[in-house]
Amino acid sequence: MTSNDPAVITIEYEGVVCKSDAGVYREGYENELHFLSVYGAPQQTKAIFSALAAFKELQVGGDEFRRPHDSLRFRGYSLGYGKHHGIIWTDKLDISLIIWTSEEEKHARLRNILSRQRIPYDPGDFSRIERLLVEHGYLIPLTTWGRIDGYACDFNDDAICDLLLAEIYHPARLKVA
Repeated sequence: MTSNDPAVITIEYEGVVCKSDAGVYREGYENELHFLSVYGAPQQTKAIFSALAAFKELQVGGDEFRRPHDSLRFRGYSLGYGKHHGIIWTDKLDISLIIWTSEEEKHARLRNILSRQRIPYDPGDFSRIERLLVEHGYLIPLTTWGRIDGYACDFNDDAICDLLLAEIYHPARLKVA
């Protein structure tokens, strides 16, 4: 993906051109867009959303992207002077996908999803737990552009609890008071 500014890339669909400063996708056979921030005229941002909603292929910085089979949402904001900012996201956001723009937000979102899954953990072990979940494929890093990152979450509550017990909270490692 190329552009004059590495954080801003071009999105194209059948002659409609917009700019994007952030995107999150799952890399693979079909690059699936899960979050997209677009800028342009109101008609252009809505056309990009409509193309994704209709399962059309977008050109993003020279690569081809499609929508996932989840429901899509769109929210547009007027910026004045005929410019528009649109945000497109899937329904899986904050359920099986988490995205963040800072380390604090990352930790808050991971804590929320762990507590929602009822996985007990000690907050002091948070970075070890994150690393362990990534290593075992329960958190899958998503590919991004802009100042945003994300994980796809493939949680099996019982398996994760067993993993945490075996790797972090093993009874032999705990000290008896």
